Amino acid sequence: MTTGEKPPGNWGLSPEVRESMRLHRIQRALDAEDWTTAMVEAEELLDEQPLHLEGLQLLGRALRGEGSRAVALLVYQQLVDQFGDLDEHLYGLADARFHTCDLPGCVEVARELVRRDGADGSYHFLLARALEHLGGHGSEAVSHYTAAYQLDPEVYRLPLPVSEDDWNTALELATERLIPALQAFWEDIPVYLVRLPPLERLLKTTPPRSPAITGLYLGDPPELEEELDQRRPEGLEIYTDNLLRILDLEEMVDELQLIFELNALDWLGLRALEDLEEAP
Repeated sequence: MTTGEKPPGNWGLSPEVRESMRLHRIQRALDAEDWTTAMVEAEELLDEQPLHLEGLQLLGRALRGEGSRAVALLVYQQLVDQFGDLDEHLYGLADARFHTCDLPGCVEVARELVRRDGADGSYHFLLARALEHLGGHGSEAVSHYTAAYQLDPEVYRLPLPVSEDDWNTALELATERLIPALQAFWEDIPVYLVRLPPLERLLKTTPPRSPAITGLYLGDPPELEEELDQRRPEGLEIYTDNLLRILDLEEMVDELQLIFELNALDWLGLRALEDLEEAP
């Protein structure tokens, strides 16, 4: 079989085709929740075209999905400044402000989104969360939570009523699921049920922890590795209002187990349970 002679001159994909292929790869990574790949591809595109509208939009979505809200805040502010206050840009900006503890800034933008489109449950829900954590706006927060639920009850749930016995049962089941090393880590450490995380605690880190956090240890991890076996958290706070939109007790147990695991790993400076099992 012959293919004929190679055409003279250089051959390659046009810039437009390369750009289209890259955008497709980014979108495919986002659909698969492969945030790292999406971010890398978007950043490479933006290295070539720093003000590429779709590239910035996709990068913002990837950063929000990955949890890098402080960087997402910069991206969405740039989108608003360079390309205008499109609803998508404002929602990304409001979301990033919420998760970086700029609650007044989030409320300002979320109110504008609700004014523009009161039929979008995500706008009501974000505004309700910011108002609830800001304090002093309880009735208004409830009204927006209710509006979000009425618009999409499958996504935006009303608070699940949980009794003290339910909490105790869920906590017991969650700790029973932990690997032995984590059961030993949390043994005799008190657990406190708190409505919402105190803002001052969230602001102790750079960037701040998100107001949506569901649990946080008390105390500061030791700086020296040799002290890890001697010091443990003073307690663990569970933020009940951030958990009460979970549908059933089984989901609650799953989330509580994750809280115990992630807080222990953070205290120990580890990234995964496998690291704990391999530690000497």
